Amino acid sequence: MDGSFSCRAFDTWTPFKLVGGINKQRPNAGDLAAARAFAGRLRDGRGLVS
Repeated sequence: MDGSFSCRAFDTWTPFKLVGGINKQRPNAGDLAAARAFAGRLRDGRGLVS
């Protein structure tokens, strides 16, 4: 396994739907930049970077 990437996301699962959802500003520009950086490391064969 080369690694994994995750970030918070907008969620409207049943209990959260009652209040309009949570993490409404997600994914944001920072999350997308981190995803691009992770994909670049995978492409370049560097995998996880601590």
